[in-house]
Amino acid sequence: MIDALTQMLAENNTKALLIYGPDEKDKISQITDRENTLRIKPHSVNELARVINSINWFICPDTGPLHIASLKSVN
Repeated sequence: MIDALTQMLAENNTKALLIYGPDEKDKISQITDRENTLRIKPHSVNELARVINSINWFICPDTGPLHIASLKSVN
């Protein structure tokens, strides 16, 4: 997933907001060296829901955040 995201950001004029948890700091640092990425580590479920509600697209391998995105009608 990291390689695919890195390639997508390199090939397209797009920005990414990377949401991560405490166990993902090393993985996320591999991607956030780019100027078109921003990372955020929500400290609560409510904060995670607010972040998800503010974005247009949401890609995630974890079902918990995907359920929040679905409730917020985020693609």
